[in-house]
Amino acid sequence: MSRPITDAGVAGLAIHEGRAELLEEIMTADVAVHPTPDAGFPRPPRRTRWLPALVAASVLGAIGAGAVVLPRILDDEVTVVDAPPFATPSRGPLAVLDAPGWSVRSVSAQPGYGDVSYENGDAELEIRWKEAADHDGYVASRTRIDAPKVDPGRPVTVLGAPGLLWAYGPDDHTVIRQAEGDVFLELRGTGLDEAAYLALLDRLLAVAPADLEDHLPARFVTGAERDDAIAQALTGIPLPDALDRDSIESTEVDPYHLGADVAGTVACAWIAQYEAATETGDVAAAQEAQDALRTSRDWPVLRRMDREGDYPEVVWEISADIVRGVLPVEYDEGLGCSD
Repeated sequence: MSRPITDAGVAGLAIHEGRAELLEEIMTADVAVHPTPDAGFPRPPRRTRWLPALVAASVLGAIGAGAVVLPRILDDEVTVVDAPPFATPSRGPLAVLDAPGWSVRSVSAQPGYGDVSYENGDAELEIRWKEAADHDGYVASRTRIDAPKVDPGRPVTVLGAPGLLWAYGPDDHTVIRQAEGDVFLELRGTGLDEAAYLALLDRLLAVAPADLEDHLPARFVTGAERDDAIAQALTGIPLPDALDRDSIESTEVDPYHLGADVAGTVACAWIAQYEAATETGDVAAAQEAQDALRTSRDWPVLRRMDREGDYPEVVWEISADIVRGVLPVEYDEGLGCSD
């Protein structure tokens, strides 16, 4: 289960709040054209309200803005193993950056799409892979970056294949590469003029999905370590009887987003119990759910995540409403409960 909260959720998996690309997608959105679940370039977390912004972040995939250090929500003993995240596309070339001064900022791998973000000072490069069937829809969206003007994009070559280049601004560019196999790549660079951006793309390396984890720093969780990481994230969190601990899962390799999946799953289960109990008049079950959600501010995984993004604030705000006897409208979208 994934609820790229932005900050996700918003992103959390936080939503990459305030990002020009998110605004551009909202302003130029054409529902018939934009594929889901990913319409733009979100980043991991920080926001204060969970309604429209959080929903947008959740759709985009782990949101959040301004985090300079990759979030770490798991204890130090968690290590990385060799198995790749199973949500990574099975075919089609992915890419990683091999350039001096650049480091991995965040990673998200979900069924059908994913991203690896790099940073170097104020400059960022985000490499996103998406389903090949959605290629034309994304190209159509990018042609409207400067609406009502239609810009067909400038032909470029990336990793030996044709692509199209657009500029959001003098230091903000994106290239959509021709689909190959099951996926296509989009490469968004900010804080770089066009020449520097294109030079950076020359430092990309094509990698097979199974080799992606070999290029990730040790702070990411992959493969066989995933179950232990999920169990660790559940430490100190009360579970409702209706939620099977073994059913809680996440495809995320970024500890922050994995934590959001885990905490969000539990919060959603307690809220569902509260909602059902209030509808049937089961006072005891409703009170149990309220008592459990009241403890959410003490859930260790959320407290660790709060250092890096705002997904915990979303959980705490909604939980406070439940404790007061108020069921927030669209809470399921805010937390990703319907994913």
